Amino acid sequence: MYLCSCKDLTEEDVQEIARALAGAGSPTIESLLAVLDLDEASLCGLCLQAPEQFIDLALAEWAKIGVRLADRDEFP
Repeated sequence: MYLCSCKDLTEEDVQEIARALAGAGSPTIESLLAVLDLDEASLCGLCLQAPEQFIDLALAEWAKIGVRLADRDEFP
């Protein structure tokens, strides 16, 4: 399912990015959002208004593979 039209991102894309960050040893919310590049002024707006959809998918993916995040308390 598509989550963002302007970035052409699907749920599977976010899950893949989350796995790649975990494999690289840098699975943080900040690194996820940086890779997704959600701070551009030219975005459609949906992805900027609801970054939780990306965060929730990544957290679920990291939980499946047993990754524990130090910054998890910041995002209930």
